[in-house]
Amino acid sequence: MILVKTQVKILDNSGARLANTINILGKSYKSSGNVGDILVVSVKKIISNKKVEKGTVYKALVVRLKKKIFRYGGYFIQFQSSGVVLLSSKKNLIGTRILSLVSQDLKFIGCLKILSLAPGSF
Repeated sequence: MILVKTQVKILDNSGARLANTINILGKSYKSSGNVGDILVVSVKKIISNKKVEKGTVYKALVVRLKKKIFRYGGYFIQFQSSGVVLLSSKKNLIGTRILSLVSQDLKFIGCLKILSLAPGSF
């Protein structure tokens, strides 16, 4: 569950490391974001000499959650932290690599490019 004002890790090589969520697109203010939802985020922590700047606002796609996700085999999957990848205004990836594992639920949403760039999926 990602709510408004939640800090999330950024998993691509765009240069940003932490971001705060501002809004969840397509949902009300009190609802939560799940895997595959698009967020509006503000970058809070960066690595120098990269593509993004501190304080700028971007769209981001949720690729993993800290909350338990139920699978139909009768088991749950849970990651250590919630993670997103940054998107441009045309909803293309800003980074060229994804540095950590992502959820396999992106396959059902149609985000196959993110799954192919990631080192693994659960």
